[in-house]
Amino acid sequence: MSENTILENVSKFMEEAAAAYGRYQADEFSQSMWQECCRIQSPIEQLFVVAIHLVATFNMTPLLVSRTFDDKDAELQIIPQWKVGKYRSDFALRQHPLDKIVCVELDGHEFHDRDERQRRYEKTRDRFFTVSGYSVLHFTGAEVVKDPCATALEAFNLATGLSDVTTHPFDQ
Repeated sequence: MSENTILENVSKFMEEAAAAYGRYQADEFSQSMWQECCRIQSPIEQLFVVAIHLVATFNMTPLLVSRTFDDKDAELQIIPQWKVGKYRSDFALRQHPLDKIVCVELDGHEFHDRDERQRRYEKTRDRFFTVSGYSVLHFTGAEVVKDPCATALEAFNLATGLSDVTTHPFDQ
């Protein structure tokens, strides 16, 4: 067997192995995201949590979904429905060692800005988060549905202190 034939066989096998590995990782990602989405009721929040995982993965930043920020070893944490004081944020992101917390609010039509009382509550909550030292990002449901990764990338960049030079998963 010639050296060219061996190199062609190696190259072909590497492509087949990469495809098999990609299928394995895709299945693993799908199963993991399905479990996360089962814990979240809002479809726009489900889109966001999948997108933030994708953005973190493409930026080689391990992401831990947790219920508290107690784990100081986690590089980037996300907490769905984070409670602080009497308020709740749809998501909170924290990157260690910066320890900067970003509250992410996803404003769907069903639950946000429907009347004066809701607007007043949201503005008061946002001021509370800001005075407490947290950054607050709001995205409309339409923004999340249109490009979940763009909203996740913006939140990721703010939480990690990076500019817009990180990777959008679908720019590949």
